[in-house]
Amino acid sequence: MKNKFKTIICAIFILFLCNIMLFATNDIEPSQIDYFSAGMVLQGHPGNLVELLLVSPDGKKIGYDVKKSTIVNDYDPVRSSYFLDGYYELNAGEIFEEWNNLDFHGKIVNGRYVLNVIGKKTGIYRITMFITGGNIGGSEINGIISSGDIHEIYIDFKLPADKTIIKKAVDFMVLKKEFEHTINEYKNDKELYRNMIKQFDILTTKLNEKEVNSFVILLNNAKNIIEKNGIQKPSFPLPRVADKKGREQMIKWRKYNKWYKKRVVPLDILIKDAKTILDNMLQK
Repeated sequence: MKNKFKTIICAIFILFLCNIMLFATNDIEPSQIDYFSAGMVLQGHPGNLVELLLVSPDGKKIGYDVKKSTIVNDYDPVRSSYFLDGYYELNAGEIFEEWNNLDFHGKIVNGRYVLNVIGKKTGIYRITMFITGGNIGGSEINGIISSGDIHEIYIDFKLPADKTIIKKAVDFMVLKKEFEHTINEYKNDKELYRNMIKQFDILTTKLNEKEVNSFVILLNNAKNIIEKNGIQKPSFPLPRVADKKGREQMIKWRKYNKWYKKRVVPLDILIKDAKTILDNMLQK
C-alpha cells in the first residue's frame, strides 16, 4: 500500500514539473531564441551568368564552391538544395527564363550570412531573396559582374525576421570594375562618355564625398536624358494571351526591356552603388 502511495505521489510531482516547464517555455519571447525553423530562397538571374554560394555565421556552406569547382551542401539535402531552375511563359509568347535557385530550409541563426555571387561571364545579374517565417519577400539586388568576379551580399539575420538587413557589399574596387564593364556601352554618347571617364578619373585620385556626389549627379542627369530620348515604355500592360495582338504587344515589350536593360539599368546600378559608398563615408 505504501509503495502504491509513493508511486502516486511521484507521478503527481512529475506532472507538476512538466507543467512548470511548459509554462516556462511559453514565456520565452521570440527575440530570446537564437534560431528558428524557416527558410531562405535565393535566386541568381540569369543562370548562365552567375553562381551562388551561401555561407552561414557558423561557416556552413550551400551552393557552388569555386575552390572545389563543385556544388557543396552542408545541410540536410532533403530540405536544402542548389539547382538550375526555370519556366516557360507559354501564354506570353513562350519566353524562357532560367536561374540558379538556392533553397535553404532549417535553423536560421542570428548573425551575418554572406551570399557570394560568382561571375561566369560579363553581364548584369539580379538576385531575388525570400525569407519564410518573416515579412521578407522579393528583396532584389542588382550588379554588373564579369568572369572571376565575386560580389558579396550581406544578410544580417535578426529575430524577429523582419528586422533582417540585406545589403550588397560595395567598395571603390567593386564600383571601379562595374564602371569598366559598363563605360563602353556609352561610347557613342560622346559628351556623356567623356564626362563619365573624366569624373571617374577624379574619383581614383580624390575619393571624397564631394566627388562621389558629383559622380552620382552626373549619372542621374545622364539617365534622365537617355530615358527621355530613348524607347518609351509601352502604354499597355504585358500581354498574357498569345494571340496576334498579344504577340505584337509582346514584341514591343521585348524591344523596350532589351533597350532599358542595356542603356538604363547599368546607370541605375552605378548610381545605387556610388550612393552606398557615399553613405559609408558619411557614417564614418
